[in-house]
Amino acid sequence: MPSIRLRHPLRLLGSAAILAGLLAASAPAHAQVTSANGDGFDTHLFRPAMDSKGFFVANGSDILGANDISFGLIIDYGRALMRVEENGIGSRLIDHSFTGTLQMNYGIANWAVVGLDLPVVLMTGDKQNTVGWQSATSLDQQAFREIGIHGKLRLLRVEKGLGIALGVQGGLPLAKSTAKAGGSDPTPWVWPQLIAEKRFGRTGQFKIGLNGGYRMHGASDTQIELKAGKFADGNRLTYGGALSYRALESLDLVAETYATYLLSSSADSAIKASNEVVGGIKLFVDRNSYFMLGAGTRYTDGFEAANVRGFLGFIFEPSIGDRDGDGLKDDVDKCPDDPEDFDGFEDEDGCPDP
Repeated sequence: MPSIRLRHPLRLLGSAAILAGLLAASAPAHAQVTSANGDGFDTHLFRPAMDSKGFFVANGSDILGANDISFGLIIDYGRALMRVEENGIGSRLIDHSFTGTLQMNYGIANWAVVGLDLPVVLMTGDKQNTVGWQSATSLDQQAFREIGIHGKLRLLRVEKGLGIALGVQGGLPLAKSTAKAGGSDPTPWVWPQLIAEKRFGRTGQFKIGLNGGYRMHGASDTQIELKAGKFADGNRLTYGGALSYRALESLDLVAETYATYLLSSSADSAIKASNEVVGGIKLFVDRNSYFMLGAGTRYTDGFEAANVRGFLGFIFEPSIGDRDGDGLKDDVDKCPDDPEDFDGFEDEDGCPDP
């Protein structure tokens, strides 16, 4: 369905990476958590799908074909996180939070994908003097958040009925959490997930995705009094669902909700569930390369949920792909969802014999 051709996507991604690095290096962070208030914490609820087969945040069960690659740059914005009581200075600890995530993925043997990501954080907050920080300081950060690695193993093919995959993500913080509270997890973290996907319609134009997981990191004893209750850091359950509809040949409409649930016995229940809902589009510029754009809001008082969420991104997958894994690329495979049986009769068309 190629209707638009992007000639220099790698140059675009490279320029964005250089710009993000310059911003991180040139804008020093100056807000700090007092040494008596723990090891810091992470507030990033919007975490992009790990590869080009996902929705916005929810991962899809499909994978890249053998030796295929994809690249991505996703920028998200959160407005008003960690809301506190009015105190004459400000009503939230994090006023504006930008994260730019660079991604790279590689397909292995038509059964798995592995990849890397590098998030860059630009975050500012109102000055506070009643929530455990030093007097009249604000929460700011401009830094590389972490270096991340991820992998996905396909168990069941979605074109055969129900798609099932196992995913795992992990990260090594690059910013010192006690000096950049809210910007990154305090220690290395790991995030296993179960991924399910179902498609409906004659061409699979309707898609439903469900994800569930458990994001864990080392111990942190940070505690803060928020407007909805006391925050005390801990591990998180993660869950979410997405709907997608191919409205036009090169346009998907997507609606999604995603959330975390804070597993901390010391935290108040009102701030444990962080839920957001977003809607947006994917505009395909080639078969598997697309722009995405969307926005949404929170519907619970959780500490990670933003009053306003917005995002945009570009995913570039230069290869055609091999959905049925029979070794024939989808542009020459007459049955891209049914693998060739290689019985010696018309094996070049990609279709199993009846």
